[in-house]
Amino acid sequence: MVYYVYVIKNKYKNGNLYFGYTSDLKRRISEHGVAPRDLIYYEAYQDKGDARNREAQLKKYKSAWGQLKKRIYNSVNKKEGVTNFVTARSARKLANPR
Repeated sequence: MVYYVYVIKNKYKNGNLYFGYTSDLKRRISEHGVAPRDLIYYEAYQDKGDARNREAQLKKYKSAWGQLKKRIYNSVNKKEGVTNFVTARSARKLANPR
């Protein structure tokens, strides 16, 4: 089974970010309420404990979140490849498969 650590941005609540982990990313995103939200990042893990620990790390330690933001920024600016960076378009496809 695959477990996902994800970051969701709420468009209306001052751009609040939500961190979580789940084994069903599409379902979990849809459960985050009706406010417009974007899946901006996710990581996949084979071990539930690893996913849970990574989520806790991102929530608790500002340095971990800072490093992740730097990776995302660099990937957008093509300074380093982050293969699991999610664009808004690919997030919509993930959330609403045909």
